Amino acid sequence: MRLLKGTIYIRDIQVHGYIGVLPQEQLTGNHYTVNLEMDYPLDPALETDQLEHTADYAEVAETVRRTMKERHALLEYAAGKIATQLFSQFPKTIALTIDICKTDPPISIHTHGAGVRLTFTND
Repeated sequence: MRLLKGTIYIRDIQVHGYIGVLPQEQLTGNHYTVNLEMDYPLDPALETDQLEHTADYAEVAETVRRTMKERHALLEYAAGKIATQLFSQFPKTIALTIDICKTDPPISIHTHGAGVRLTFTND
């Protein structure tokens, strides 16, 4: 047996943050939902059952939470910052997809959110 691909994912991280270009967004903030997938070499974890051979999703979630609490103008910037930090924390990460949804965007039509989905590779 050979592992073809390993992906660690965390879905629906809920966080309140201050990301937006409007003054009100920087003042009162908004609610966000973050989803991410990390392509990671999980072969060693299959054999050893040891946390050090995988990416600890509690640490991943904390990095997301901490970054989303910072004040930024753009979701794209926040996603890029999360990616940079996760690649630094978990250098074996092959690729990373981050999906950030602003659940109540300040636009004039009703939506269930607006956001970005960005995929990064670890060069």
